Amino acid sequence: MKLLPMYDQVVIRVEPEADKSAGGIFLGEGGGNAALIGQVLEVGPGVLLESGELCPLPVKVGHWVVLPPHIGSSEMNIDGERLAIMRAREILAIITDR
Repeated sequence: MKLLPMYDQVVIRVEPEADKSAGGIFLGEGGGNAALIGQVLEVGPGVLLESGELCPLPVKVGHWVVLPPHIGSSEMNIDGERLAIMRAREILAIITDR
């Protein structure tokens, strides 16, 4: 299934959460409140300004991004992939060295 997000929405494939920390400590169920990492799959056309113009988003298809730990109702499972649809401004950071 292909999703085309509206305006400032972004479709992100969320990476599975690790069950161990970087130091090898077992995190158990829930894994704490660590931020999530995902890859941008689709990007909406941009933020609709009051003037009627579209301002492009700072994220692009293929970018790896950091997401808040609880993405809540924006998360879904489609075709076996864990996806999130969220506003670009909710993304915490773009990973530049992955």
